[in-house]
Amino acid sequence: MPTSNLPPAQLWVGDAQTLRSQAHAWLQKIFCTDRGCGTCGTCTRIATHQHHALMWLTPEKSYTVQELEPIFATLALALEAEQHFFFVFEHADFLPPACANRLLKPIEEPPPGYHFLLLAQRKNLVLPTIQSRCVLKTFATTVSSSAHKELLHHFTKTDRYVPATFARDLDAAQLDERASAELLDALVFHWHDQLQQSVKSADTMLNKQAQLALRTLKKAADHPPMPGSSKLFWRNLFLQFMQGE
Repeated sequence: MPTSNLPPAQLWVGDAQTLRSQAHAWLQKIFCTDRGCGTCGTCTRIATHQHHALMWLTPEKSYTVQELEPIFATLALALEAEQHFFFVFEHADFLPPACANRLLKPIEEPPPGYHFLLLAQRKNLVLPTIQSRCVLKTFATTVSSSAHKELLHHFTKTDRYVPATFARDLDAAQLDERASAELLDALVFHWHDQLQQSVKSADTMLNKQAQLALRTLKKAADHPPMPGSSKLFWRNLFLQFMQGE
Protein backbone atom coordinates (compact mmCIF):
# COMPACT_ATOMS: atom_id res chain seq x y z
CA MET A 1 0.00 0.00 0.00
CA PRO A 2 1.35 3.48 -0.87
CA THR A 3 2.33 5.39 2.25
CA SER A 4 3.24 8.76 0.77
CA ASN A 5 -0.30 10.15 1.14
CA LEU A 6 -1.35 8.65 4.46
CA PRO A 7 -3.42 11.20 6.42
CA PRO A 8 -2.05 12.41 9.77
CA ALA A 9 -5.26 11.48 11.56
CA GLN A 10 -8.30 9.33 10.85
CA LEU A 11 -11.53 8.73 12.76
CA TRP A 12 -13.17 5.38 12.07
CA VAL A 13 -16.71 4.84 13.37
CA GLY A 14 -18.40 1.46 13.80
CA ASP A 15 -18.73 -1.37 16.28
CA ALA A 16 -15.65 -2.28 18.31
CA GLN A 17 -15.06 -5.73 16.80
CA THR A 18 -15.32 -4.49 13.20
CA LEU A 19 -13.05 -1.52 13.86
CA ARG A 20 -10.39 -3.66 15.48
CA SER A 21 -10.32 -6.21 12.65
CA GLN A 22 -10.33 -3.48 9.99
CA ALA A 23 -7.48 -1.63 11.72
CA HIS A 24 -5.43 -4.83 11.91
CA ALA A 25 -5.98 -5.54 8.22
CA TRP A 26 -5.17 -1.97 7.17
CA LEU A 27 -1.95 -1.80 9.18
CA GLN A 28 -0.91 -5.23 7.95
CA LYS A 29 -1.24 -4.06 4.35
CA ILE A 30 1.00 -1.10 5.15
CA PHE A 31 3.80 -2.98 6.89
CA CYS A 32 3.64 -6.52 5.46
CA THR A 33 5.88 -7.11 2.44
CA ASP A 34 3.19 -9.46 1.08
CA ARG A 35 0.45 -6.79 1.37
CA GLY A 36 -1.19 -8.16 4.50
CA CYS A 37 -0.83 -11.92 4.31
CA GLY A 38 -2.10 -12.26 7.87
CA THR A 39 0.28 -15.06 8.80
CA CYS A 40 3.83 -13.67 8.74
CA GLY A 41 5.67 -12.36 11.77
CA THR A 42 4.86 -8.75 10.91
CA CYS A 43 1.12 -9.44 10.58
CA THR A 44 1.12 -11.47 13.78
CA ARG A 45 2.85 -8.71 15.74
CA ILE A 46 0.33 -6.18 14.44
CA ALA A 47 -2.60 -8.40 15.39
CA THR A 48 -1.20 -8.77 18.92
CA HIS A 49 -0.29 -5.06 19.14
CA GLN A 50 3.41 -5.84 19.51
CA HIS A 51 4.73 -4.21 16.35
CA HIS A 52 7.58 -1.76 16.91
CA ALA A 53 5.89 0.97 14.82
CA LEU A 54 2.57 0.75 16.58
CA MET A 55 1.21 2.01 19.90
CA TRP A 56 -2.26 0.59 20.54
CA LEU A 57 -4.21 2.14 23.41
CA THR A 58 -7.24 0.47 25.00
CA PRO A 59 -8.51 2.12 28.20
CA GLU A 60 -10.20 0.14 30.94
CA LYS A 61 -12.78 2.92 31.28
CA SER A 62 -12.15 6.51 30.20
CA TYR A 63 -8.73 7.67 29.09
CA THR A 64 -6.55 9.51 31.59
CA VAL A 65 -3.96 12.20 31.01
CA GLN A 66 -1.32 9.86 32.43
CA GLU A 67 -2.06 7.30 29.71
CA LEU A 68 -1.14 9.87 27.08
CA GLU A 69 2.38 10.55 28.38
CA PRO A 70 4.03 7.71 26.38
CA ILE A 71 2.56 9.26 23.22
CA PHE A 72 4.28 12.59 23.76
CA ALA A 73 7.54 10.86 24.69
CA THR A 74 7.39 8.91 21.43
CA LEU A 75 6.55 11.98 19.35
CA ALA A 76 9.74 13.61 20.61
CA LEU A 77 11.75 11.02 18.67
CA ALA A 78 12.38 11.92 15.03
CA LEU A 79 11.67 9.16 12.50
CA GLU A 80 13.87 8.37 9.55
CA ALA A 81 12.74 9.23 6.03
CA GLU A 82 9.93 6.90 4.78
CA GLN A 83 9.46 5.54 8.31
CA HIS A 84 5.96 5.47 9.81
CA PHE A 85 4.53 5.10 13.30
CA PHE A 86 0.86 4.72 14.26
CA PHE A 87 -1.02 5.57 17.45
CA VAL A 88 -4.29 3.64 17.58
CA PHE A 89 -6.92 4.78 20.07
CA GLU A 90 -9.52 2.11 20.70
CA HIS A 91 -12.77 3.54 22.12
CA ALA A 92 -11.75 7.06 21.14
CA ASP A 93 -15.25 8.22 22.08
CA PHE A 94 -14.11 7.74 25.69
CA LEU A 95 -11.49 10.46 25.46
CA PRO A 96 -12.55 13.06 28.05
CA PRO A 97 -12.14 16.73 27.09
CA ALA A 98 -8.91 17.11 29.06
CA CYS A 99 -7.28 14.28 27.11
CA ALA A 100 -8.79 15.24 23.76
CA ASN A 101 -7.60 18.83 24.11
CA ARG A 102 -4.05 17.69 24.80
CA LEU A 103 -4.10 15.71 21.57
CA LEU A 104 -5.36 18.52 19.34
CA LYS A 105 -1.99 19.88 18.25
CA PRO A 106 -0.27 16.48 17.71
CA ILE A 107 -3.27 15.24 15.71
CA GLU A 108 -3.39 18.36 13.55
CA GLU A 109 0.37 18.65 12.95
CA PRO A 110 2.20 15.47 13.99
CA PRO A 111 5.94 15.20 13.33
CA PRO A 112 6.77 13.62 9.94
CA GLY A 113 5.89 9.95 9.77
CA TYR A 114 3.52 9.86 12.75
CA HIS A 115 -0.18 9.03 12.31
CA PHE A 116 -3.24 8.82 14.56
CA LEU A 117 -6.04 6.28 14.07
CA LEU A 118 -9.05 6.86 16.31
CA LEU A 119 -11.63 4.08 16.60
CA ALA A 120 -15.01 5.09 18.01
CA GLN A 121 -18.43 3.52 18.37
CA ARG A 122 -20.20 6.88 18.58
CA LYS A 123 -19.09 9.81 16.45
CA ASN A 124 -21.17 12.31 18.43
CA LEU A 125 -19.17 11.54 21.59
CA VAL A 126 -15.91 12.60 19.93
CA LEU A 127 -15.16 16.31 20.39
CA PRO A 128 -15.93 18.33 17.22
CA THR A 129 -12.42 19.81 17.43
CA ILE A 130 -11.01 16.27 17.14
CA GLN A 131 -13.42 15.32 14.34
CA SER A 132 -12.47 18.38 12.30
CA ARG A 133 -8.82 17.29 12.29
CA CYS A 134 -9.52 13.73 11.11
CA VAL A 135 -10.44 11.97 7.90
CA LEU A 136 -13.73 10.22 8.69
CA LYS A 137 -14.59 6.66 7.68
CA THR A 138 -17.75 4.82 8.76
CA PHE A 139 -18.24 1.06 8.93
CA ALA A 140 -21.56 -0.79 9.08
CA THR A 141 -22.49 -1.85 12.59
CA THR A 142 -22.77 -5.55 13.42
CA VAL A 143 -23.85 -7.31 16.60
CA SER A 144 -21.64 -10.17 17.74
CA SER A 145 -23.21 -11.39 20.98
CA SER A 146 -26.24 -13.69 20.77
CA ALA A 147 -27.52 -12.21 24.04
CA HIS A 148 -27.32 -8.75 22.51
CA LYS A 149 -29.16 -9.94 19.40
CA GLU A 150 -31.97 -11.23 21.58
CA LEU A 151 -32.19 -7.85 23.26
CA LEU A 152 -32.27 -6.01 19.92
CA HIS A 153 -35.18 -8.17 18.80
CA HIS A 154 -37.41 -6.30 21.25
CA PHE A 155 -36.75 -3.06 19.35
CA THR A 156 -36.92 -4.37 15.80
CA LYS A 157 -39.96 -6.62 15.71
CA THR A 158 -43.33 -5.33 14.55
CA ASP A 159 -45.61 -7.36 16.81
CA ARG A 160 -46.48 -6.64 20.45
CA TYR A 161 -43.94 -5.89 23.20
CA VAL A 162 -43.50 -8.31 26.13
CA PRO A 163 -41.98 -6.55 29.19
CA ALA A 164 -41.25 -9.74 31.12
CA THR A 165 -39.26 -11.26 28.26
CA PHE A 166 -37.46 -7.98 27.70
CA ALA A 167 -36.44 -7.81 31.38
CA ARG A 168 -35.05 -11.34 31.17
CA ASP A 169 -33.04 -10.60 28.01
CA LEU A 170 -31.79 -7.31 29.42
CA ASP A 171 -30.39 -9.11 32.46
CA ALA A 172 -28.76 -11.73 30.24
CA ALA A 173 -27.10 -9.13 28.01
CA GLN A 174 -25.16 -7.54 30.92
CA LEU A 175 -24.60 -4.34 28.97
CA ASP A 176 -22.03 -1.67 29.71
CA GLU A 177 -21.97 1.79 28.14
CA ARG A 178 -19.73 0.70 25.25
CA ALA A 179 -21.96 -2.23 24.28
CA SER A 180 -24.96 0.06 24.63
CA ALA A 181 -23.44 2.47 22.11
CA GLU A 182 -22.88 -0.37 19.62
CA LEU A 183 -26.43 -1.68 20.04
CA LEU A 184 -27.91 1.77 19.66
CA ASP A 185 -26.01 2.22 16.40
CA ALA A 186 -27.23 -1.19 15.23
CA LEU A 187 -30.81 -0.14 15.90
CA VAL A 188 -30.39 3.10 13.97
CA PHE A 189 -28.92 1.15 11.04
CA HIS A 190 -31.84 -1.31 11.15
CA TRP A 191 -34.56 1.33 11.18
CA HIS A 192 -32.86 3.39 8.48
CA ASP A 193 -32.94 0.27 6.33
CA GLN A 194 -36.61 -0.30 7.21
CA LEU A 195 -37.41 3.29 6.26
CA GLN A 196 -35.79 2.86 2.86
CA GLN A 197 -37.65 -0.40 2.28
CA SER A 198 -40.96 1.22 3.24
CA VAL A 199 -40.44 3.91 0.62
CA LYS A 200 -39.64 1.36 -2.08
CA SER A 201 -42.66 -0.81 -1.21
CA ALA A 202 -45.02 2.11 -0.44
CA ASP A 203 -45.71 0.54 2.97
CA THR A 204 -47.19 3.46 4.90
CA MET A 205 -47.50 1.56 8.18
CA LEU A 206 -43.83 0.50 8.16
CA ASN A 207 -42.82 4.01 7.11
CA LYS A 208 -44.61 5.52 10.09
CA GLN A 209 -43.13 2.95 12.46
CA ALA A 210 -39.60 3.50 11.14
CA GLN A 211 -39.83 7.27 11.41
CA LEU A 212 -41.13 7.02 14.98
CA ALA A 213 -38.37 4.56 15.93
CA LEU A 214 -35.67 6.81 14.44
CA ARG A 215 -36.97 9.87 16.29
CA THR A 216 -36.96 7.92 19.55
CA LEU A 217 -33.46 6.59 18.93
CA LYS A 218 -32.15 10.06 18.07
CA LYS A 219 -33.38 11.41 21.41
CA ALA A 220 -31.77 8.45 23.18
CA ALA A 221 -28.48 8.99 21.33
CA ASP A 222 -28.37 12.59 22.54
CA HIS A 223 -28.24 11.28 26.12
CA PRO A 224 -26.21 8.03 26.07
CA PRO A 225 -25.87 5.96 29.24
CA MET A 226 -23.29 7.00 31.78
CA PRO A 227 -21.14 4.34 33.49
CA GLY A 228 -23.39 2.08 35.54
CA SER A 229 -26.66 3.32 34.05
CA SER A 230 -26.97 1.12 30.94
CA LYS A 231 -29.78 -1.06 32.31
CA LEU A 232 -31.87 1.99 33.23
CA PHE A 233 -31.17 3.49 29.79
CA TRP A 234 -32.54 0.43 28.00
CA ARG A 235 -35.55 0.12 30.29
CA ASN A 236 -36.50 3.71 29.52
CA LEU A 237 -35.95 3.17 25.79
CA PHE A 238 -38.15 0.07 25.86
CA LEU A 239 -40.92 2.03 27.58
CA GLN A 240 -40.69 4.71 24.89
CA PHE A 241 -41.02 2.09 22.15
CA MET A 242 -44.04 0.60 23.95
CA GLN A 243 -45.70 4.00 24.23
CA GLY A 244 -45.26 4.56 20.52
CA GLU A 245 -46.75 1.18 19.62
